[in-house]
Amino acid sequence: MPKKGYKQTLEHKSKNSKKGTKNPMFGSHRTGKDNPFYGKKHSEETKHKIGKKNQNKEHRHTEATKKKISIGHKNEKAYNWKGDKVGYSSLHAWIRRNLEPAKSCVKCLGKRGSKKFEWANISHEYRRDLNDYMQLCKICHNEYDDRHKINEKGNK
Repeated sequence: MPKKGYKQTLEHKSKNSKKGTKNPMFGSHRTGKDNPFYGKKHSEETKHKIGKKNQNKEHRHTEATKKKISIGHKNEKAYNWKGDKVGYSSLHAWIRRNLEPAKSCVKCLGKRGSKKFEWANISHEYRRDLNDYMQLCKICHNEYDDRHKINEKGNK
């Protein structure tokens, strides 16, 4: 198939026009009742031969190749990667994928008795920087975020 804007030479055109001329279906659009195989079915023997022939084709990816392809489409290499312009829920999903679950609180050291721990954003800029997050319990996390909101308004 010619590329967009590419002009084929007369030599190319003549070569392409001769391709497949030995095939009786070449150049005709025999569909439905006009097709010579219409209404016929392959025998079990023929189906078996076709299946056996297709088994040896190397058209499936190996597990190693699948892993390479997967790695090649992750994070910055993904076609729809947005970097730091990502939304709230997508950023949190990225954090869950890249950090292990929070297990303690660096502020109260678990003295408040909370059993739920979260990753809190230190700078409140919500960037894709794993070093910009700390582990806090739910109570300390709410206090930390509330304090930042007050400081943002200038009301200390």
